Amino acid sequence: MHLSKLKRILRYAIKWKLLTYDLSSVIEMPKTAKNTKYWTFDKCMEFLEKAKNEQYYLIFLLTIFTGLRHGEVLGLPIHNVDLENNTITVDQQICVVDGKMRIEKVLKSKSSYRVIDVPSEYYTPTKTTYPRAKETVF
Repeated sequence: MHLSKLKRILRYAIKWKLLTYDLSSVIEMPKTAKNTKYWTFDKCMEFLEKAKNEQYYLIFLLTIFTGLRHGEVLGLPIHNVDLENNTITVDQQICVVDGKMRIEKVLKSKSSYRVIDVPSEYYTPTKTTYPRAKETVF
């Protein structure tokens, strides 16, 4: 049983005066190691080298070196890419609602709204590859 479900049951028990004390407040969940795997820098560089002629190379580059979420990268408006100052302003994302993609101005948290510095060497492909006529970079 999940701890959150147990806590909910105990809150109802207190509300119905079956208990006087929330027993779940003394329960400490053991910390579990996450089984997340990350690429090393060398693995990232190997991947980018193999993908450099691919259509989505710039998406890979931005995702790897800026930490942008995929919705943020795909929803990146051109006016938020500052090629002179080498920055990207994150203030929207693309999301899927009812099976349709749409631009969403509400991000996950306040800290999701940010300006990211991007080293100039990562802007080299950007300066020559993104179209000016579209609303978003991708």
